[in-house]
Formats: sequence, C-alpha cells, structure tokens
Amino acid sequence: DSLLWYSKGAKWTFSPPMIPATSQKLKGQMKKCPDVWDIPSLNNMAKERTGYPTQKPLALLKRIVEAHSMPGDWVLDAFCGSGTTLVAAEELGRRWIGCDAQELAINTAADRIRALNQSHNFEIETKAQTD
Repeated sequence: DSLLWYSKGAKWTFSPPMIPATSQKLKGQMKKCPDVWDIPSLNNMAKERTGYPTQKPLALLKRIVEAHSMPGDWVLDAFCGSGTTLVAAEELGRRWIGCDAQELAINTAADRIRALNQSHNFEIETKAQTD
C-alpha cells in the first residue's frame, strides 16, 4: 500500500518513526523504523475491534499520524469508517476532521472519540442527500 499526504504550499512534515534498537552496539537507543512495518492485523477478539468491516489497527494509524504531522496539526480522514485515524489523532494531540457517507461510520467514530474523552466537544454535521 502507498501513503499519500498533502500540504498547503511547499512545507510538509515527515518525522521517521523510531523503534528500539535490538543490536548490542545500539542497545538502549532508538533507530529509524524499517520500510516494512510489522504491525499485526486485528483479530476477532481484539479489545479495540468495533465490528466495522474495514477497521485498521490503532498502532498502524498512530505511526502514520505521528510521522506525518505535529501536535496541533490538522488530520483529515475523508472516509473515516470506524474512526481509527481520528482516535490516533486525538490521542496524539492533533486536531481532526472525519467524513463518511455512512451513518454507521459516523456513529462508530463518534462513540470512540467520546469513550476517549468525555469532555471533548465536537460537532456532527449531516447533509441530506438529494437525488
């Protein structure tokens, strides 16, 4: 899969993900994460599972959000599904906007954000579809 990120203007953020080094030479230090990430998929009994069919692991989205934004930046997920990107952004101190055409997706994402922070205020806007 490929990651695409967009920036207003020529300035953009990329902070390579860091992982603990395992060699004796670098013991106790951090090193850049390799290009292939070993993040397991969600199993059927995973605590974070919402039941949404296209849900991704929170560890994956946290790594992506952290690498491509700074605290306080905006993160947009135009197809937010179960809300994992929004949860990652919220936990990492980013501002976020989530969109989806499915009411189930919006409700699932909103429930997850509310479960993180009961005092977090956000708005859900709906647009009636016209045929």
